[in-house]
Amino acid sequence: MRAFSTILVPEPRLELSAPGLYRIATTVEGEEVFFESSLPLSPGAESFVCAFLLPAMARGARLEVESPLGERFLSNLDFVRRRARQWWPELSGGDVAAPVRDDEPLTSDAGVFYTGGADSAYALQQLHPRLKYAVFTEGFDIPLEDSERLIRARARSPRISSSAARRRARSRAALLRPPPAVGARRRQLPLRP
Repeated sequence: MRAFSTILVPEPRLELSAPGLYRIATTVEGEEVFFESSLPLSPGAESFVCAFLLPAMARGARLEVESPLGERFLSNLDFVRRRARQWWPELSGGDVAAPVRDDEPLTSDAGVFYTGGADSAYALQQLHPRLKYAVFTEGFDIPLEDSERLIRARARSPRISSSAARRRARSRAALLRPPPAVGARRRQLPLRP
């Protein structure tokens, strides 16, 4: 599939949106999108690339990123794109254009973002010996506007993550509504924010 459009991911900005609440934000397709967390955040674009890669592939679009991305991250995207196309062959190649920067040294700290679903519980269970952080993320599986479901999920969150990580946190993400899902004959793309 040929890319018919470009999704521009401008340089994210780091803000303190409330005492102890960090936010990285940018504007994509005319709408502000953001991630918030009680943990300090980096103003890198990697989280936005992760959020918009599958929607771009579903649309046949190319991601154009203004911020530099590390070589290791770009290499890992190759695996993600190949795996996505195994599940959904109709997806485009998932081209990502960005300046390349040197990788930062790896640390022994590991963390996982989870939404409370079955995939998240599995990831926590598999990764728990190495995890320092378990970050419950709102706005992916449960829209931020669905306050009743979020309250129930927040109540379950400590039980799900307490044995998996030394430190727990919460994050929120406000992303664009996705394009219609592809791959209905196999499995829906998990793109609903």
